[in-house]
Amino acid sequence: MVKLADYFNCTTDYLLGETDILDDRAFKQRPPFEEQLSFLLKYFNKTKYRLKFDAEVAEDTINNWHKGKYEPNIENLLRLKKAFDCSLDFIIGREI
Repeated sequence: MVKLADYFNCTTDYLLGETDILDDRAFKQRPPFEEQLSFLLKYFNKTKYRLKFDAEVAEDTINNWHKGKYEPNIENLLRLKKAFDCSLDFIIGREI
């Protein structure tokens, strides 16, 4: 998904139909998701326990993301987007 968004120079939200606004901006290379998740929890002042309910994701799944065992799929990224109420590019660390 990120490679496609980079290729078309658009946001991941635009690519997935979450917005119809196509803006021209620069994006940064995204960090490993475990680092980004730590940043998001601190930035939004949420615990993993609270995130479990807000995103409707299993606690084990969140812990595995936090440990770097795997990254969320698109469905879970959209759940995180809703839980944090921000852009998908911000969730994955692509937004400057």
